[in-house]
Amino acid sequence: MKEINEIELHLYIKNKALLIPEIREEIEKRIGTESKMNEELEEIKEFYNNYESLEKDNCQKTYLLTPLKLKTNKPEQISLAAQQFIDAKPKLTFVRTFISAEKYSMVRMFHNLQQKEYEFYVICEDNKKIKNAIIKIQSMDIEIRTDENGWAKISVEYIPDDIELTLIFQ
Repeated sequence: MKEINEIELHLYIKNKALLIPEIREEIEKRIGTESKMNEELEEIKEFYNNYESLEKDNCQKTYLLTPLKLKTNKPEQISLAAQQFIDAKPKLTFVRTFISAEKYSMVRMFHNLQQKEYEFYVICEDNKKIKNAIIKIQSMDIEIRTDENGWAKISVEYIPDDIELTLIFQ
């Protein structure tokens, strides 16, 4: 009787074709007679089922973002490093930050009064995901997509700052 190791049992569960035919036949012969072999195979199957369900949960791509409450209601002014005139008004005014603790994601909302548009900047633990992310403002039925740097713009006269955002990663 050939010794069967744990790796061969895992391969049997995941992909029988990767096993040498003699090993595969030995495992199949023992399945019918050895209860210990059956128990080990059931444990391995359960492990992979649990692992796959955890992977599906972790690959969730839609996140509801809630507004971050700041201590002051005064809008933050964003000054650019290349801004040459002190009295020049900054292009963007910070409006609000939205966060999701589930996936360490954040969206910062800015208002460009001159251009009459809002800009959103996505920040995420995995920087690769910010490209082509979708930001949804459900209360206004608006959906916008980020560029390769995580920025998205929308030409709208007014967006209330008490909205909720949904962030979808592609």
